Amino acid sequence: MSGATILQIWGDTLVTTALLVFAVLLVRKPFARQFGPRLTYALWLVPALRLVLPPLPLADPVAAPVAASVPADVMLIEAADAARTIGTPAAMPQPSWGLADAVPLLFTLWMAGALLLIATAIVRHMRFRRLVLEQAVALEPIGSIRLVMSGAVDGPVAFGLFSRYVAVPHDFFARYAAEERALAIDHELAHHRHGDLWANSAALLLLASQWFNPLAWRAIRAFRFDQEAACDARVLTMADTAERRVRTAHYAAAIAKAAVGARLSLAAPMAVHDNLQERLTMLTQQDISKKRRLAGKLLVGSATLAVLGATATLVPAGSATAHVQDAGVIAPPAPPAPPAAPEAPPAPPAPLEPVADGPHHIMIVTTKGDGESETVTT
Repeated sequence: MSGATILQIWGDTLVTTALLVFAVLLVRKPFARQFGPRLTYALWLVPALRLVLPPLPLADPVAAPVAASVPADVMLIEAADAARTIGTPAAMPQPSWGLADAVPLLFTLWMAGALLLIATAIVRHMRFRRLVLEQAVALEPIGSIRLVMSGAVDGPVAFGLFSRYVAVPHDFFARYAAEERALAIDHELAHHRHGDLWANSAALLLLASQWFNPLAWRAIRAFRFDQEAACDARVLTMADTAERRVRTAHYAAAIAKAAVGARLSLAAPMAVHDNLQERLTMLTQQDISKKRRLAGKLLVGSATLAVLGATATLVPAGSATAHVQDAGVIAPPAPPAPPAAPEAPPAPPAPLEPVADGPHHIMIVTTKGDGESETVTT
C-alpha cells in the first residue's frame, strides 16, 4: 500500500470519527430518556468501531477494459515519450511547497501527540496502582477479583485488566451502611464483569486519535458518565420493583459518599463530583419497558451497521500494487530485438574442365621378357 493511500485512509478516518463523536454527543441525552442509559452507553461503540474499521476495496470496472483496448505498441511508444519528457531538464517543474508536502509533517505531529497522551495515561495509571497496593490491606476476594482496603483511594474503585482489583477506602466500614457497602461493591464488580475497564482502554485510544479536537475531550467525559449510568442501571435491575425504591435510596447515598474529585483514565471510580447531581437524577429514570428496550436494541444495531457501511473508506482494489504498476508504465521500453541475419548469396558456378589445345600424342609402353620396357611415342 502506497504512502499516499495510507495518508488518505488516516485523514478520512479522523474526519469521520470526529463527526460520529459529535453525533453521539447530540443524541445521547434524548436517547437516554427514551431507551435508558445502557443503550445510550452502547452508542459509543459506533465511533470506536469506525476507528478500527479497515478500508474496503473498490473495484474499477472501467479501467481494465480501457487498458486492454490500447495496443501494446502504442503503450510502449507513450511510455518512451513520457520517459524522455521526464528525463529532459527543461521539462522538470520548479519545486514548490504545497499542502501535499505538509501532510507527512502533520501526520508525524499527530502520531507524536497520540503516543504522548497514551504514555502519560499509562504512567499515571501505573503510579496510581502502585500507591493503592502499597497501602493495601487484603480483604476476602470475590471470585477472581481481589478486594483490598487502601488509604490511597477516597471511594470504591475498580482497576486492573488482567489482575482485577476493587479498592475501598480505609473508613469504608465506618462511613457506609451495610446496604450501601453491598451496593458499592456490586457496582465495582459490575464494571469488571461487563468489560468496562477494557472499554476505558478503547476510549483512551479514541481520545488519542482525536487529541487535537476539543470535542473529543468533552466526549470522553460524556462517555464516562454514560458508563457509570449504565452500571447503575445494571445494579438496580437486580431487584424487583418493590425493592428497587429502597435500593435506589441506599444506592444514591452510596454514590454521594463515594464521589471523588479526580478522574482516572483506565480505572472506574464509583462517582465523581462534577456530574453527581445529574447522576442522581438519572437513578429515577430507570423504568424502561421491555418493548421499548427491544426497539432501542434494534435501532442501535441497525444504525451501527448502516453508519459503518456508509462511512467506510473505499480504496481502489489494486492500490497495494498501484505504485509498482505506475513505475512500469513510465520506464523506458526494452531495447528492440536485433535484426534477422540476411540470406546467404548463391554459390558461384563451378569452373568448366579445361580442354587441352595442340596436337595429340600417343605413348605406347612395351615390356620385354628380361624385364626391360620400351616406350614408343607417336
